[in-house]
Amino acid sequence: RTTDGRRTDDGRTTDGRRTDDDGMDGNLPLRLWQGQQRTVIAGDSRSAAIAAASVLAKEARDALIRRLSARFPGYGLERHAGYGTAQHRQSLMASGPTPLHRHTFLRRLLG
Repeated sequence: RTTDGRRTDDGRTTDGRRTDDDGMDGNLPLRLWQGQQRTVIAGDSRSAAIAAASVLAKEARDALIRRLSARFPGYGLERHAGYGTAQHRQSLMASGPTPLHRHTFLRRLLG
């Protein structure tokens, strides 16, 4: 965008950057991505490209959770989708952690 909030004709800012290049929603960069990154708080409400990527990422995550619920029955993934709900914690305490559980989550849960 130009300093008065307009985009240039080719979609670049006045300093030559693409307006949506490498933008991602949130405030934390991707850990495994080696390329340049730009985080944008509330990016999905500021950029159509970030909003579209957020929808695609959620759909991909939901599909992954469905596959994992079949691979790890008894954890209730199809119900809590891997979020730290009371049901998730109860399933984890009853069945133990899977190789997919984050150690930081387990430390907080098991204290």
